[in-house]
Amino acid sequence: MEPAHEQPCARGSPGKLKPAALTPCDLPTRHPTAYNDLRAVIFTASRGTVSDRASLFLFSLVVEIASLAAAGWLLASGQAGSVDGLFLLLTCLLVALAFGLYLAFVIRRAMEPTPAPAAQPAKPGAGAAAKPAQSKPEPVTQS
Repeated sequence: MEPAHEQPCARGSPGKLKPAALTPCDLPTRHPTAYNDLRAVIFTASRGTVSDRASLFLFSLVVEIASLAAAGWLLASGQAGSVDGLFLLLTCLLVALAFGLYLAFVIRRAMEPTPAPAAQPAKPGAGAAAKPAQSKPEPVTQS
């Protein structure tokens, strides 16, 4: 009889119960590309998924609203009057400022017009022949 680690895997039918003893086939296998396989599953975008910019924008918007709401709650409840509440208020406002600046950058970048692609010549040989010969500039002497 062969040792247990060299026995071929015998998978039972789904309706039958397996014995209590574990065989090497029942244990998860490790291979060096497991991390890359997981990354391929997680980061592969399929149709209908949200882009990374949109998800970052939405996350920043939620953090901005939450930090401003927390700052408003600290002011409304009077907790900002203590030293701890004041530091918490300043922290909330600092987080709101940081994410607000990021949101302003994202919105300004989205509003910029995209540059038009450069026109390419119809034939690669015709474009090179149509250009006039350019003279080289003379070297500058250093004094």
